[in-house]
Amino acid sequence: MTDALAKRSGRPISFITPVHGGARWYRPSFRNRLMLHGSQVMSFITSSFLLGGVVVWALLADLSTRLPRFLRPVEPATFPWDDPDRWKNEKCVKDVHYYARTAGAGFDIIEEEVETEDGFHLRIHRVVNPRHKAQTNGKGGYPVLILHGLFQSSGAFVTSEERSLAFWLSEHGGYQVFLGNTRGVFNMGHKAFGRDDPRFWDWTICELAMYDLPALVDYVRDATGYDKIAFIGHSQGNGLAFLSLSEGMRSEVGAKLSCFIALAPAVYAGPLTHGFPFTTLRHIGWNRWRMLFGVLDFIPLMRYSYDWVPAMLFASVGYAMFAYLFSWTDANWLKRRKRWFDDNFPPLAIYHGGRDFLVSTEPLLERIEKQEKSVNLIRVQKLDECEHCDFYLAADAVEWCFSSFLEDIEKTRTDDVERGILSDST
Repeated sequence: MTDALAKRSGRPISFITPVHGGARWYRPSFRNRLMLHGSQVMSFITSSFLLGGVVVWALLADLSTRLPRFLRPVEPATFPWDDPDRWKNEKCVKDVHYYARTAGAGFDIIEEEVETEDGFHLRIHRVVNPRHKAQTNGKGGYPVLILHGLFQSSGAFVTSEERSLAFWLSEHGGYQVFLGNTRGVFNMGHKAFGRDDPRFWDWTICELAMYDLPALVDYVRDATGYDKIAFIGHSQGNGLAFLSLSEGMRSEVGAKLSCFIALAPAVYAGPLTHGFPFTTLRHIGWNRWRMLFGVLDFIPLMRYSYDWVPAMLFASVGYAMFAYLFSWTDANWLKRRKRWFDDNFPPLAIYHGGRDFLVSTEPLLERIEKQEKSVNLIRVQKLDECEHCDFYLAADAVEWCFSSFLEDIEKTRTDDVERGILSDST
């Protein structure tokens, strides 16, 4: 974050002070490295012990729900569109390309990369569909950017075979689909700092909103040649977008979006965050937090497990743990003020679940109605049976909401020529 870069962009690189102060001024001297190594060893032991306790507790909770079903088996649900024989040999792997290629119909994924203004490298996955043809103006289909939630990645949108959100939008909407990832995901780095440098980890959701989302949006616009793109965000993916689009942040990004589809909007925390362990974590001071979790990646045992534990075992244990714990905190959300958003805010569609206890949508809807007069709310859809991730992982997600996503994108597009061509060809 240099002065030259600040002058070139015409605005300050960051209005944000360092999260904890010291990390921004860290210098990798021998003494500092030695002290860092010692503190990280201690925090690794402590955080691993805590994680192990959470995993054991979550597995016991999971077992308590599975035991009655084991004693009194229930026939699994069947779906008219499903072909179990086709997928019986499908593997559980860590490679997004595998899921694209096994989805059939020639799908593939290209790995691309963008650098944020503060130097972080972000991974972008572009869906390749061989049936797409260039429009008369030489452009491809309308661009759609999808962004993941907390503790997730772009892989969340490609693991449901041909009914995955990314592939379904590409096939049925004719869209160019880009899957974004925030900093640190897929082991991506920084132009100046290594992942073993505390400065690499000195950021909050504010930096994701200030730098990551704008970089992803501009990259998709530049790559496709469109002035506006559609954006779909799930949980944290839309939470940082709401923050980015607020006054005083990067509200100019709103003028680059034709629509904003928020799945499980993470603006207000749900009831699960009001109990243990979240209330305890919220009151831990920085010195104690650093002793428990260190100053580098959060609970490194999770990363080591991802690298070394078989994918199926990692996925099963991870599912049990996050099903028990996964939550959202609004501790870093906007300060209270009269209005959050300005006239740049794009048309907004909100989808929320009746069984989602991780986030609370009603306060957001109330605020939009009473205070956010510049927000054009084009759809509010509550799915009574939907939980936090069901908007794209549920077996019936296609029937529940995918067609509505397509409608939202189509009716807010500004490229009339391409939209007319698409309508004539479908």
